[in-house]
Order: sequence, then structure tokens, then C-alpha cells
Amino acid sequence: MTNKYTTCAQASEAAQALGIKSSAEYLARYREDPKLLCNPNKFYVDEWLDWYDFLGTKRPGERYYPTLAEASEAAQALGIKSSVEYRKARYQDSPKLPSNPKRVYADEWVDWYNFLGTKRPGERYYPTLAEASEAAQAL
Repeated sequence: MTNKYTTCAQASEAAQALGIKSSAEYLARYREDPKLLCNPNKFYVDEWLDWYDFLGTKRPGERYYPTLAEASEAAQALGIKSSVEYRKARYQDSPKLPSNPKRVYADEWVDWYNFLGTKRPGERYYPTLAEASEAAQAL
């Protein structure tokens, strides 16, 4: 096994430098670097954690914000005001926002107005006296 990376960390860095994102892609492309092995999980057994660690990719479930509230906060921080604006790729300005938050957060989802913190059409009044008072004082 000469001319192979001596540590898992070195092999991992080389695989990531090639832009490999999955174990299947690794098996198809590892020959692009002659120092990479076809089975790093078996060769570096004492150092090996998993393919996600080796390739520097996110585990399932880490792809999006863990809660609707966190996703909502991120979308609002981007200043997105409508579902149309969100869908026109503005969600891509934050790497953890999903293209379809209604599906990803189905158990918590209310509606786009709630998600984006915007008023519904026809909402003419402040929902509470405290909010109306605060707005009046700000004027």
C-alpha cells in the first residue's frame, strides 16, 4: 500500500478537494487521485467515522433548519415578503432554507403570512391594542 494517503484525514481532504459528495460518487471517481483507495472505510478503520464525515457532507436532517421557527426567522431576515418572492430563488440566499417549507415543516406549517411575518390581505388593524399603541407612539 505505498503511495496511498497515510491518514484518513489526508484522504478525506483529497476526496473533498475533488468535490465528491456521496459514497457512490466516491466509488465512481476515487481513481482521479491515484493515492485514494477504493475502500477507505476498511483501510482507515481506526480513524473512520462515516462517509458524511469523510466527504464533509451533511447528514440527513441537517440539510434544513431543524424547526419552522428558525426557518421563518431566516426568511424574514432576508426581507422576503411573499411566497412568490421566496420561490423565485430568494430562499437560496440561505443554504438551510428549503424550496418548499410547507412540505418540510408540514407538522408546524400555518401559512405563508405566518412564515414570512407579513400581513394578510385585508388586515387593516393591528391585532392587539399594544401593537396599535406602539405604532401610534412611533408616529
